[in-house]
Amino acid sequence: KFASGADDGTVRVWDWERAIEERVLAGHGWDVKALDWHSKYGLIASGSKDNQVKLWDPRKRACLATLYGHKHTVMKVSWNPVNDYWLLTASRDQTLKLYDIRVLKNAETFKGHNREVTACAWHPVSPNLFVSGGYDGTVNHCVATSPQEPIHSHQAHEQAICDMEYHPTGHVLATASNDH
Repeated sequence: KFASGADDGTVRVWDWERAIEERVLAGHGWDVKALDWHSKYGLIASGSKDNQVKLWDPRKRACLATLYGHKHTVMKVSWNPVNDYWLLTASRDQTLKLYDIRVLKNAETFKGHNREVTACAWHPVSPNLFVSGGYDGTVNHCVATSPQEPIHSHQAHEQAICDMEYHPTGHVLATASNDH
């Protein structure tokens, strides 16, 4: 199975083997910009241009919760690969939000970007470490339990970072940008 987000505000679940659409999850008021399927639980997180993050149960075709923490488009959502309850979201409001889904509220707000936050990724081994990428090409390295300032920041690209991902062992970070 895989999921896709659309400009019509829907999340669609597909069966890869049979090449068919299985479910449509409707509820966002604008374009769905980001999705992440939880690795252990049957949950999909979606972020939208409507500034909302939604948690879905695709089997029941139901929205379980809506998180209203951001003031602008949610560009990325990412489940923590080690701590099953943490969801990280990146937004054009220049912040990242860390949600603990056990209590369904905003746990922490991370600042440190001077422009929109366009990407984020969890470290695959160290559950408290993550990186974020900005519209201006900066990469911030952060600790989830310390939201004051990034522990390290550097200019990685000349333009917006579109996506980022760690190698499975965590020793290399790859970033993609509009600067080619």
